[in-house]
Amino acid sequence: MKARFALSVALAIVCAAPASAAPRDDALRLAPSDFALIAVVQNFREHSNAVLASPFAEWFPSTALGRELLAAGPLATVRENLFPILAALDITPQDFFHEIIGDAVVFAYNPAPPNQANGERSVILLRPRKPELLAQMMGKLNEAQTQSKEIKGVVEHRHG
Repeated sequence: MKARFALSVALAIVCAAPASAAPRDDALRLAPSDFALIAVVQNFREHSNAVLASPFAEWFPSTALGRELLAAGPLATVRENLFPILAALDITPQDFFHEIIGDAVVFAYNPAPPNQANGERSVILLRPRKPELLAQMMGKLNEAQTQSKEIKGVVEHRHG
């Protein structure tokens, strides 16, 4: 339940600013300025395509580390947990990573203040290549969570 909620919150935050600014700038514009750490991933689509087309992508799975990561590491966790959710939402992993995550993602994190264990804050901001694909996916996720009574309802907020 927490994973679905976190995914829905993360994906619901869409930066829909004018196309004239770089996707990274659109996403950073909405990042909290008082957070301790802000990390940006940009051009994921291009970088992942370059890695997948490289000799490294063919060689790495044959190494001991590659076999371990692909079998039981973080990549296996993504494959086991995220891919079935994406299939239920009628979106391919390639579309998810290339068309939604592909342009820019901003991760912002602020640790909890001393003596306040629940004060930790974080946010993920997306600047998707195809906002309509993200909207379609979020609609299906909201519908599934409402039907399962995981959430009571959905309230839409528009920023821009």
